Amino acid sequence: EVDGGSGMVEVLKAGGAMDLHSAAVLRDQAMAAHVLDHVLDHVQSQQAASRILQRDDSTPRVQNETDANADEDGDEGEERARSEVDARDGNGDTALHVAVKHEAVGVAKLLVGAGAGVALQDEQGDTALHLAVKRGLGELVSVLAARALSSSSSSSLWLMVLLL
Repeated sequence: EVDGGSGMVEVLKAGGAMDLHSAAVLRDQAMAAHVLDHVLDHVQSQQAASRILQRDDSTPRVQNETDANADEDGDEGEERARSEVDARDGNGDTALHVAVKHEAVGVAKLLVGAGAGVALQDEQGDTALHLAVKRGLGELVSVLAARALSSSSSSSLWLMVLLL
């Protein structure tokens, strides 16, 4: 079903991962933003439900323990959201790979901003950065390279950049 002719497909009940791939193919930045919002809302709802179920009101909690649990929940939520953003399609491509292959620069920027894995390789061994370089997408190369260099595994990413 298409929403108002804008290309926004309402199939978000399945978690949104394949909708990110669809947004990339359609080059639909609004759809990608909507799906990413849905993914983040879903993860936050799951975290809240988990905290409620795990709470034991009969045992007083120390403030530091609560803070540590909140940090753990935040890390777990980020990991869940990242797994949604980095889900692979039937071809082994993440939504970021698809966005680069379809030259959907705006969608790719949204995905990078949402924490998409820029060092993930497709079935041919290419990262999104490799694909952007091969397609001559200078603006996207800059965004992807900056993200790659700011990640914690920058030494392996430097090697990847040198191999380009």
